[in-house]
Amino acid sequence: SKQISAAQLEEEIAANNFIVVFIGQEGSDFETFKSAASSDDKRTFVHTFDSEAASKHAVTGNKIIIFRKFDEPKVVYDGKVEAKEISKWILSHVLPTVFEINEEYSEQIF
Repeated sequence: SKQISAAQLEEEIAANNFIVVFIGQEGSDFETFKSAASSDDKRTFVHTFDSEAASKHAVTGNKIIIFRKFDEPKVVYDGKVEAKEISKWILSHVLPTVFEINEEYSEQIF
């Protein structure tokens, strides 16, 4: 996971079809997020401790959010803060509900 500012977060959201973001403070939740991120080299993970990002995205406390360009564009994690559970949650949101089978999704399907 790469640390970024609030302004960079908006650029990353615009540039990526699917991005996993930690917004909050350093501590055990962040360490768990980093652990989940380090086990997944197929998706983009970023984090910010910038209060401006928290305000913009209505985040209180520590939150893990998926921003994507399909279906529901913002999905907030509300499960147990465990790396395995976070990874399962990410995998359950990586594909659109309805999609055309093409090269972009072939690796995830097969």
